[in-house]
Amino acid sequence: MGGRSVESGSCTTIGAVNPSSHEVEAIAATLRIARDDEELCPQPAGLVLEILDGPDSGSYDVAGQELTAGRGPLCDIPLRDPSVSEFHFRLTAGTEHVLLEDLGSSNGLWIGRARVDRAQLLPGARFRAGTVRMQLREIATTPSAIARSDDFFGLRGRSQAMRSIFALLARAAPTPLPVLVTGETGVGKGMLARALHRASGRQGPFVAVDCTALPRELADGLLFGHVKGSFTGATADRSSPFEHADGGTLFLDEIGELPLELQPKLLRALDEQVVQRLGSNEPRAVDVRLVAATNRHLVQEVSAGRFRSDLYHRLAGFAIRVPPLRGRREDIPFLASVFLAEVCAKQGLSLEVGEEVAAELSRWDWPGNVRQLRQTVLRAAYLSEGPELSAASLMQHDDAPDDAPAVDHTPDLASRTAEGPLQPLVDEFKHEYCCALLARSSTIAEAAATAGFSARGFRLLLRRLGVDAQEHVGKE
Repeated sequence: MGGRSVESGSCTTIGAVNPSSHEVEAIAATLRIARDDEELCPQPAGLVLEILDGPDSGSYDVAGQELTAGRGPLCDIPLRDPSVSEFHFRLTAGTEHVLLEDLGSSNGLWIGRARVDRAQLLPGARFRAGTVRMQLREIATTPSAIARSDDFFGLRGRSQAMRSIFALLARAAPTPLPVLVTGETGVGKGMLARALHRASGRQGPFVAVDCTALPRELADGLLFGHVKGSFTGATADRSSPFEHADGGTLFLDEIGELPLELQPKLLRALDEQVVQRLGSNEPRAVDVRLVAATNRHLVQEVSAGRFRSDLYHRLAGFAIRVPPLRGRREDIPFLASVFLAEVCAKQGLSLEVGEEVAAELSRWDWPGNVRQLRQTVLRAAYLSEGPELSAASLMQHDDAPDDAPAVDHTPDLASRTAEGPLQPLVDEFKHEYCCALLARSSTIAEAAATAGFSARGFRLLLRRLGVDAQEHVGKE
């Protein structure tokens, strides 16, 4: 069976319907030549995956750093076996190993007899998706530019993965092309957007919009502006964030939450660089560079009909995936020192991250990523005595690893009373849980992700419980 060549996603995903694809391709090609402040290092460029049985058996030579496989037509490797889910798994190539991740499949990923959610594979490793056996044959690498500096306009990172992103941002920044930033909650997508704006040289402002904070019934008027009288409650004209960001950068955070009915209007604004306020027939020209971010897998959202494919390809001129902190552990002690230096400078403290604490921090998986690390270091700085952060000050908080001592903050509702109906007690627990969660979170979207809800579903829960999110979010 002959090998099949497949073009997959990478740092610079190129959509077939994206009119700027040739520009993206040309800019990406410059990564093969290092600038004065860069060096060339081997970077993952693709992999060879062999499907060992089933209707799609054969060898797949896949270009790019990331691919998805499943029965869905938008997967990089389509698999027709009925035991495979629509989006079954994702492979992310490194220079020496590949990260295998389950995408919520029904029949799971298996290595031997063990079902895994996530695993690192070396060439030669075999695994199974549902009943389909496959083998990772090869990881392809190519020399690519990475920045020498660990600072890109305020975005920090010492790992090769982050310095590779810095090199791409340096090339993307001066262009008008939109950028789509993906990654888990807390990896620093907003910081990346701000750094990109600073590097762009654009003289206009940086304007951020949280799409989870746009009520569906008011989203059109809030995102594109409205004129007086266009709907009940519109007592005055309102300009749009596009107009506020004229000459600068508009950052749409959590773009995956944007209502489907508004997506064609956003696509038009991107294509024509005009916006039209709700209730007005007058188009307004704007000069805006758009950066969008999401922790969702937008290709899955497209497949489910919740996100327009044409908008996805338009946004993903440059598609940059920020890896989670657990995937770039050399950044952990470095960032901890950066955050500690910040708080020491503000508070007049004199502390360092010692070897013991650096090793302890590097051992944790950090589900909240950079945001969680920063909060942990800041809190520990206030609790530590002596010249170094103490390990004890870290372990007093609930971001310690699973095997560390933990303080139980769960309200002991059952011990207060075991009389009366259950539902009021359940609601009381939910109320206290949501208030505490919001206080520890910097945004409602972050709290929703931690609770395992969609942003919209979490808002509905808060409304039912009578919790005003804005009164609690970020108060800890």
